[in-house]
Amino acid sequence: MDLRNAQGLTLGFGRLAASAAGTLTATLMRSSLLQDLVVSTPRASASSLINEIRVAGQNLNVSSVGAGAMMWHPTAQVEGHRSLGIPLEQNLTVAIDCVSGAAVDWTAGIGTDPVPEERIVSVDELGDALDYYGGLGTANIGAGASATLTTTIRRPCTLGLLSMCFDLTTTEGDVVITSIQLNNIELLSGGTTAATRAVPIESLAYTCTDIDGRVIGMEASPNSVLTVAITNNGVAAFDISGGFFTLPDVG
Repeated sequence: MDLRNAQGLTLGFGRLAASAAGTLTATLMRSSLLQDLVVSTPRASASSLINEIRVAGQNLNVSSVGAGAMMWHPTAQVEGHRSLGIPLEQNLTVAIDCVSGAAVDWTAGIGTDPVPEERIVSVDELGDALDYYGGLGTANIGAGASATLTTTIRRPCTLGLLSMCFDLTTTEGDVVITSIQLNNIELLSGGTTAATRAVPIESLAYTCTDIDGRVIGMEASPNSVLTVAITNNGVAAFDISGGFFTLPDVG
């Protein structure tokens, strides 16, 4: 191995300061395999979204809306899912479109590994490798109210790890998910009504250690609709966002 290739560690994006919307951009100085993405923004900013991640101009979001930025927080329990797994040639660019309900600070980094030149292919030839994540958008749910996060799938993929993003100190057993549906097919395992199906939102939180239990594992075709219904039984409103990572095509 040419040891010069081992000098690449994390691909940095600099800092986007006090921004409600903006783009983090990084240019790769040596050909590398893009691995785990980490996005750092305040954990209390539950309305913060990653609308697009573009690798050499190709959008990795398979859905119609952005995903909760907390999915990529350093503390997120998403091991084995946050890796991009994309071999990228030097001098190409990665861009991350960020948006939040308030001006917050943003930083990001992607782990890189050396990659032989023969493994580098044109981004146009990566196909399903560009299907990385999807979003559920964001909502502010008032005390005693309910809301449904909805997204439309834009290209065929397999839905993987689901992550709900919110300030865990504000829920404490008051907030439940009453339905998760893909094309009107209920995915929650129990009950016949919203009340009997309800699960604590913490069981699907981005910090929940039950990683396997959060994997949807269902194929979705273009124009499929994924919905997550949430009820706030607490005495205060709260912000929530969410999203999912996709599973690789092993066929």
